[in-house]
Amino acid sequence: INRKNKHHVKYPDVPSAIKPVPHGPGIPIPTPPENYRDMILDDDHDIDEDIEETDASSTYLPTASAKEPIPFSQAELNDLTRDLLRHRLKYLLLPSSHEVVFTSGDNNVHKGFMIHLTSCRSSCHQTLNASSKGGVKTPGYPLQQHHNTACEWHFVATPGKRIKLKIRLLMVSCRRSYLAVNPHLTKDQQLYQAGVGHIYCGDWLVRTVYSTSNAMGVFYLGQGRAHGVRITYREI
Repeated sequence: INRKNKHHVKYPDVPSAIKPVPHGPGIPIPTPPENYRDMILDDDHDIDEDIEETDASSTYLPTASAKEPIPFSQAELNDLTRDLLRHRLKYLLLPSSHEVVFTSGDNNVHKGFMIHLTSCRSSCHQTLNASSKGGVKTPGYPLQQHHNTACEWHFVATPGKRIKLKIRLLMVSCRRSYLAVNPHLTKDQQLYQAGVGHIYCGDWLVRTVYSTSNAMGVFYLGQGRAHGVRITYREI
């Protein structure tokens, strides 16, 4: 196809080969979004230059050219089973400390419920020393992450000091995803409660949060098409 014969090309009448509609005033050429790094640079951008961050997506190996099928791993099989049974089994990903309160009325009688608790490890559950500045991010950020990504970080500074966090949320829908902050983390208070901490969500959100003691906790849950969170921290 070239300039001379492109007007004489006949396209097959199948959905996958319909002739594309040329751009015009009614269909303008889309403008690419600004580079995300340019959009989030601020007074703490110098912190990010020294941070070593790993991207979970870097371990992905394409299989389209493979001649033999690759069997499921046990972890992948567990995920598949979980997704297929989602309409029957209700589950939640919770932070390391969580409180559940159940109250029943005196007018209705129901069958009740059963809760199974299982602890699990992940690469983004960490306790970090905030005396030296640094940063963390959810796996794959700023790309779209896996469904039900849960991360929790505990930041601990020198006694008598406080912690400053710069939080950047990217495509974190308020309907299904959120970031919870406990600004006063202690052995007796590790919960993320309304009125005590903060809850954040949004498509493009940048917030600065300060602890009220030398320790604070952050819990992130990303579902659907969330792209995750990036946090820089320092002691003040």
